[in-house]
Amino acid sequence: MQTNDKDSYIPLTLARFGIRLVRMTEEDKEIVRLGRNKDFVRNNHIYREVISPAEHELWFREMDQKAHYILLIQYRGKRVGVVILKDIPENIESSTCGAFIWDKEVLGTRVPILSILTAVDFAFVECGIKQMNSVVLKSNDAAIK
Repeated sequence: MQTNDKDSYIPLTLARFGIRLVRMTEEDKEIVRLGRNKDFVRNNHIYREVISPAEHELWFREMDQKAHYILLIQYRGKRVGVVILKDIPENIESSTCGAFIWDKEVLGTRVPILSILTAVDFAFVECGIKQMNSVVLKSNDAAIK
């Protein structure tokens, strides 16, 4: 595992299938917030309210730590969504994975599932996770497909 002295991970990039997953930084916060606030994205989450900059900042501070990875999905030079791996300290029995795509051109392609598989492979192989959980709403047709 890649750590620094401040209890957070150094930058990480995973590349596979023509997709890059890059650990989110301060500079990426607004594009992630705007993507998450798109109607078709919000409506596929349990929390469906528009997220303010202040709320997003609190979320980012909570997630910007050693046990979590927010990975921006980059495809053909564009940032199209994120994969989130939560609760990945060393030797954990289970973790959580989530994702959302805000670029409609990428929905319905292989990019979302290949991005998730790349992140989950990292969690299992590199981090030693033994089990992964995720929640998908029954109404989220894109994720189910």
